[in-house]
Amino acid sequence: MAPLNTRAKRIRLALIAAVCLAVLLSAFSPFHRRVSTAVHSSPDSQLFQGSGSTPDSHDGPGPYCAAHPEECAYAAMLCDDELLPALRVLIYSVHETDSPHPFVVLVLPEVSEAARKELAAIAEDVIAVPQLAYPYDGKVKFELGINKQCRYSKLHLWSQTQFRSLVYLDVDTAVQKNIDHLFSTTTNFAGVRDLGDVTNTGVLVLKPSTTTHQDMLDTYMTAPSYNRGDQGFLNWYFSNRTTAGVRALPPAYNVPPKLKGFAIGKKLIEDAFVYHFTAETKPWSFHSFYHIDWKLNYHPKMFSSWRNMQYAFHELHPELGDHYALPREPSAVRDQLVGYEWPNKHRQYELCHKYNPKYESSGKFPIQDQYSIAISYYNPERMQYLPKLIRHYLSSDRVHTVFITWHSPEAHISPELKALVSQGRVKIVKQTSDTLNNRFNPIPTLKTQAVFICDDDIFTPMSSVDFMFETWRHRPDQIAGFFPRIHGKKSDGSYFYEMAGVYHKYDIVLTKAMMINANFLHAYTCVLAPEIHRFIDMGKNCEDIAMNMMVSGMTGLPPVCFEEHQVLDFGTSRGISISSAFTHRRDQCTADLIQLFGRDTLVESREFVRQFDANKFRKVRWEELDDVLAMEEEARAGKAKAKP
Repeated sequence: MAPLNTRAKRIRLALIAAVCLAVLLSAFSPFHRRVSTAVHSSPDSQLFQGSGSTPDSHDGPGPYCAAHPEECAYAAMLCDDELLPALRVLIYSVHETDSPHPFVVLVLPEVSEAARKELAAIAEDVIAVPQLAYPYDGKVKFELGINKQCRYSKLHLWSQTQFRSLVYLDVDTAVQKNIDHLFSTTTNFAGVRDLGDVTNTGVLVLKPSTTTHQDMLDTYMTAPSYNRGDQGFLNWYFSNRTTAGVRALPPAYNVPPKLKGFAIGKKLIEDAFVYHFTAETKPWSFHSFYHIDWKLNYHPKMFSSWRNMQYAFHELHPELGDHYALPREPSAVRDQLVGYEWPNKHRQYELCHKYNPKYESSGKFPIQDQYSIAISYYNPERMQYLPKLIRHYLSSDRVHTVFITWHSPEAHISPELKALVSQGRVKIVKQTSDTLNNRFNPIPTLKTQAVFICDDDIFTPMSSVDFMFETWRHRPDQIAGFFPRIHGKKSDGSYFYEMAGVYHKYDIVLTKAMMINANFLHAYTCVLAPEIHRFIDMGKNCEDIAMNMMVSGMTGLPPVCFEEHQVLDFGTSRGISISSAFTHRRDQCTADLIQLFGRDTLVESREFVRQFDANKFRKVRWEELDDVLAMEEEARAGKAKAKP
C-alpha cells in the first residue's frame, strides 16, 4: 500500500491533469461554434449561463438586436487626439465585418473639433461626455502614460440608455471577425477574465442603466481599485454592489499579445475575434516607447495586421485628406513630406499583407548555429567583383545562405553569378520598387536568426564575421557592426552626426556591415510607421539611422561595435554615400528622424569588442605608483577636454 503522502500527490497530479485537459479541449474548440450554440440554445445552456438583470435594465430575448440593430451599438471612448489613429483602425475593423449595428464614440473635452468632425464622418454618432474626476489624482506618477485619469469616464457608457445593449471596445483593440452575436445575450456586464481572475475591461458587453450609472458616480471616488483605474473599480463594483447578470466571455474576445508564450495562447491568437494591444508596447509606438516587457507584448503578426488595417482605412477614406504616412503634429518635416509625391505609398502593404511572419511570431528561426548574409547590390559596374565577394563569404561553414538584395532590376546577371546561384547557397532577391528601405525587407526563404547585412563594396575577413556572430548570439537584441557613429545636440539646439572616434562613444553602427536579428527586418518593413519609410524615400538617405533608432527604441539597448582593422571599403571613391548632398543631410535627417520617432531613442555605448589575444601587463615597483596615477589623471583630463 502506497504511503498516504504519495497517494495524495498522485491524486493532486491527476486532478491537475484533468483540469489542464479540460482547458485545452475548451480552448481548441472553435469559439464561434461555442458562441453560436449558446445564442440559440435554451436559457440553461446560454453562453453566460445566466440572465439576471437589474430592475431598470432592458430585458428581451437575443433576437431583439437582430430586429432592431440601431438600438444595439458598438462603443469606444476617445480621451484626446493622441489615439485618434488607433480609433480609426478600430472603427474600420468593425465596419469590415459588415455589421449592421452603429458605432458610437464617446469623446471627452480634450478631443479637438477637427477630430470630432472626422469621427462624425466615419462613425454613426459622436457623443460628448464630461471627464470624470480621477480618484487618485496626485497619488501616482504614471497616469499620463496609461491614461487612467480619463478612463474613469468609461462609466458614462451606462448612461447611454438610448441603446438596449453596448459592446464596448478600447481604442487599442482591433476586431478580427464579426462579433454581432455578443448582442444576443441577456447579460448586464461581461468581459474576458485576465490572469489573476479579474475581468479585463478592454472588451465589454453591457446594458446601459440610469440607476447603475448614478450608483457608479456616487461610489467610484471612494471605492477601491486594485490598479487605480477603471478596471479595478468595475471589478469591485460588479463583485460587490451587484452580481446579477455578471458573466465571463470566452478568451477569444480579448486576446493580448502576451498570450503568445503559452501553447493555448498561440491557438487563441490564431482564432481571435478581437486583438487587444495591452501594456505600453503598441503597433503605433513600439519603435519609440521602450518598455521593459516589450518582448512579452510585441507580436509581429498581430502588429503588422494592425498596420495593414491602417493602410486599408486610408485607402477607403480619401475624402478625409492625406493623413497616411504623415506625422500627426505640425512640423517642418511634415510639411516636406506633404510636398513629396511618394511613389512607394503602397509598398509596405503590398509586401506585408501576404508575408507570413511565422518564424518572427514564434520568436525563433529554425537555424540558430549559422547566419545568412544579405548583400545590397546597387551598382552594375561592380558585377565583376560581386562573385568574388560571394565566394569569399561562402568560405565560412557558419554561413548558411548568401542573399543578394537586387536593387538594380535592369542589371545583367553574369554567367559567373548564375553558376553560384545554381549551387544552392546563393539566392537573388529582386526588388520591385526603388528604395533604400528594401535592404531591410523580410526574406521569405530565410531560415537563420542572424543576418549579416553588408554593401557590395565592403570586404570583411570571415574570421571576424564569424566571431561577431558567436558574440552576437549572446545578445541577439542588439545590432552589431564595424562602423560606429555618434550623434548629439549642439549648444544651439541643432544636431550633429559624426565619426565616433574622437568622442570615445557611439550610438549608431552603419548598415554597410552589421549583424542583426531577422525579427527586426519584419518589424522595420511591416510594422514601423510608414511616415519613416516615406522620409527615407524622400531623402534617399538615413535608413541605417532609422534602423538603429527603431531597435534601440524597442529594446532600450545600444548597438555593439567590434574591432577589426582589416575591413576594407571599396566605395570611398565612387558610390551612393560619398556625394556632398548625401553627407550634408546626415545631421539634419538625424534631427528629423528624432522628430518623427517622437523622441531620441538612440542609446550610447563605450563598449568595444575584440577577439581575445592576451592580457598584457608589466611588473613595476611601488615607487612608480605616483607616476602611474599622474598619467591616469592626465589621460582623464584629456578626454574631458575633448568632449564637445
